Amino acid sequence: MLQQIARSNRIVILTGAGISRAAGIPDFRSEDGLYSTQRDPGDPNPKDILHIDSLKTEAGLQQLYSLLHTLWQSATVADHTNTHRMIALLSRIGRLRGYFTQNIDGIDESLGMLPMSLSGEHNGWDSFLQLHGSVRWLKCSVCSWKEPWTDEWWEKFQNTKKHVNCPACPQVSRFGRPVKGGYVRTEVLLYGEPHPDEETVISHFNYKALGEPDLLLIIGTSLNTASSTSLLQLVRELSISIRQCDTGCIIFMNKDSPPPSLEQHIDYMLAGDLQTWSLKIMETVS
Repeated sequence: MLQQIARSNRIVILTGAGISRAAGIPDFRSEDGLYSTQRDPGDPNPKDILHIDSLKTEAGLQQLYSLLHTLWQSATVADHTNTHRMIALLSRIGRLRGYFTQNIDGIDESLGMLPMSLSGEHNGWDSFLQLHGSVRWLKCSVCSWKEPWTDEWWEKFQNTKKHVNCPACPQVSRFGRPVKGGYVRTEVLLYGEPHPDEETVISHFNYKALGEPDLLLIIGTSLNTASSTSLLQLVRELSISIRQCDTGCIIFMNKDSPPPSLEQHIDYMLAGDLQTWSLKIMETVS
């Protein structure tokens, strides 16, 4: 398997929460994940808080931003894991053709990998896409304004207790009449919210657009959740396309097994420690 990786020059990587656990970032669905964390009786489940409906009420808004602030604090002090370093290394040596992550912690950004925004705007390397957004960023609900989350913004959310007006949207028309501009919100894709640019994801998760890759690494995600249905289909299609290359290979690295429908497309399944495997890969390609 390591020899296969060493021979590959056009690699695509898809990651999930499993790659950040070693950095102290909890995943969402495991036994000790965010959704299973002990809460006081009557407290809402974090999954319910991370829903688009939370933007519709003052109470929901406060619960949402309180949770996101906690996640932001954890993400900004988290160190890179071996897996993050391995991905960055593959990018630096020119072997990475596409990187798609389901994670919202933004750890990759601190390694210098600037993502393409969910709106399709090219902010940096346009083959890195955060599929569910990032806790590190705020955006306008209407215009293209975007700014990093800071303690100052957290204070505004606490003090206002309602939506904060977008600083870039006009609040008054040229005739002096008040107009309804956008409001500041998290960039994180919430449950019940349509993807802001699904076509962008589909167009980038494409065999030709990715430079006809010869290796797909699926790391730290089981792809077993209902929200992964469309992504699972894209993975299947990409896996079939990779077979067009004589040395094409698909490697699945995760503690949980992949969906049965995906098993037939996978050449290697690694259930060991992700950090150990990532270190071995770095040693192999260095």
